Amino acid sequence: ISTSNSFTVSLNANITSITITNAPATNYVLIRIRVAQTGTYTMSNWPAAVKWANGTAPTITAVSGKSDIIILETDDGGTTWYGNYQQNY
Repeated sequence: ISTSNSFTVSLNANITSITITNAPATNYVLIRIRVAQTGTYTMSNWPAAVKWANGTAPTITAVSGKSDIIILETDDGGTTWYGNYQQNY
């Protein structure tokens, strides 16, 4: 994330491991990930450092042609990320 804070992931397979690297050590960082569904794939196993609103990680909308938006924020260099999501666009 040292080169951008906005990413698009086009799912064409299940993602079973997610790693977030290169967060600036001292600045507030917001990452926007748009997950574009091309089939009925899933994303799971977010890092333990990601804390989700209401304690629930997103279940990616499994409908081809739909998108979900995931927002991750940190202000401690990535030690803790606060996650929110909006679905089914």
